[in-house]
Amino acid sequence: DYGDLMQASLGQGLTFLLAFMSLLGAGFGFVLAVFERVANRMEELATHDGLTGCWNRSTTDALLEHELHRAQRSATPVAFVLLDLDHFKQVNDLHGHRTGDAVLRAFADTVRARLRNSDVFGRTGGEEFGLVLPGTDAAGALWLVDAIRRAIEALELPGSDGRPLTVTVSAGVAVADPQVPLSGDRLYGQADQALYEAK
Repeated sequence: DYGDLMQASLGQGLTFLLAFMSLLGAGFGFVLAVFERVANRMEELATHDGLTGCWNRSTTDALLEHELHRAQRSATPVAFVLLDLDHFKQVNDLHGHRTGDAVLRAFADTVRARLRNSDVFGRTGGEEFGLVLPGTDAAGALWLVDAIRRAIEALELPGSDGRPLTVTVSAGVAVADPQVPLSGDRLYGQADQALYEAK
């Protein structure tokens, strides 16, 4: 009676083939899912700052150029803001780099909470950050900068000595007029000069 089960038949062959193909397909699908996840992670690492989650410098520069071109087509202004934490080296020296990292993360979260979805927020240096504000004139950019400045001053973070740690921020604002073509480097330079004067 059991001999019939061991005899080859078309039904058994198709069943074994289907089971093998299912296992092979599941394995291939798993490998593709892992590759996709790794590729997404690699892309995130290539475009974002690992500590704060902001765009990195090269991505911020590329997005600034893109917004400037789009603003010329739509005849709208673009504001670029450089934000720099004041005396940040003292935070690292007095409280340690772990506390400095916590300050940078808290700063980034505070700024991000006040931005629109269309705004670009990037880390351009150690404690320097850039904002690309599409469709924003000087008055709008200054209003946002003032709101950010007040929010940062109100932050109280735990210092290494147990006492609250407060920080301040300086900002430089530059606005690109859609009627006057301006490169990202030129606008960055104007904001940098304004930041120097603010410091």
